Amino acid sequence: MRTGMPKVSIIIPFYEVKEFVARCLDSICAQTLSDIEIICVDDCGMDGSADIVKRYAALDERIHVYTNPRNLGISAARNLGIEKSTGEYMGFVDSDDWVETDFFERLYSSAKRNGAEVAIGNVRKIIDGVYADEPTWVSLILEKIETESFSEANLKKMVSRTNVVWNKIFSRDLIMRNEIRFFEGLYFEDNPFTILAIVKAGKVCLVKDVFYNYVIRRGSVTDANATSRKVFDIFEIMKKTKESFSRKRIREIPGYEHYYLELLAYFLFSFFRGMVPESHKKEFFHRMREEFSHLDFFEREFLLKTSRDFRDFCLNQDYESFIDQERRGHAERSMQGEKELLRTILGTRYVSFIKLFNGLFPQHSKRRDRIRKMYKLLKMS
Repeated sequence: MRTGMPKVSIIIPFYEVKEFVARCLDSICAQTLSDIEIICVDDCGMDGSADIVKRYAALDERIHVYTNPRNLGISAARNLGIEKSTGEYMGFVDSDDWVETDFFERLYSSAKRNGAEVAIGNVRKIIDGVYADEPTWVSLILEKIETESFSEANLKKMVSRTNVVWNKIFSRDLIMRNEIRFFEGLYFEDNPFTILAIVKAGKVCLVKDVFYNYVIRRGSVTDANATSRKVFDIFEIMKKTKESFSRKRIREIPGYEHYYLELLAYFLFSFFRGMVPESHKKEFFHRMREEFSHLDFFEREFLLKTSRDFRDFCLNQDYESFIDQERRGHAERSMQGEKELLRTILGTRYVSFIKLFNGLFPQHSKRRDRIRKMYKLLKMS
């Protein structure tokens, strides 16, 4: 029987994940950090997931099961988990994902060692049961930061764009003190929660070599979002984020005077490129135009000075012109990205890199050919 405050509360909402929830719970129950509480929130699915979770709870006293009054969605389930949590820190795991056995111990130890209120781990992507060989957006962001812990606004703004909650732990005091919760009834609810927590945190730390395994299932709720009208929820999410920034006086914090504008441009253009299906792009473009039309003169001036995407958007008034510009910009970004990769990783030792590359990705001859072409261009630049 545990007494006292657990080190980490791990909150797991679940809804109709009968095939996956056992794997998730196995990874949590096996954590090397044993002083944890595991809060499972049933969002009223009908597939028998709750029976599986309750069987685990009968075997492990650290597991507590709560039930939403009806199917309210993942945000409401997470919010209930927050209210029930008692740990020094809290973390979130989606019920079809899993984590490495030392995931929470490594994050907790780093947070305590550095006096950090938020600790961030790395992410692996698994698509239909196969590890993706491309680095995740989280990995790319974390690799740009050399220090383990920091409180500087520019670095906190950078890591806030990792935007998901499940590769992090947050001080419970931080969350409760600032009344940070998930917006209910909307998708992409991670964004404002993560952003507000990181901005309000005194210090943030990184653990780059411990991984959260993010599972993408074709036909899952998350995957279906990208092909549905749920992508338009990002406009409401940004509206609510702006309201939260106002209530919590984010603009008064040095370094964050224009942070909402930076986020607005970043997320809208990122969604347009990576999340919005072709069938909805034109409508999304016009919603973006409407959103940007509400900016005042000084806000527009700020984005014109700081955002190339916004400048391109303003220079291409109709959808077809903007799409043409996007295609040209994509080609430029791809080439620049390959050149930066080569500069950062291999310098001029191309042969050494190819030997390493062959060992890591033996089946990817097309990618190797592309790297070789970029290498030649780099040598000429």
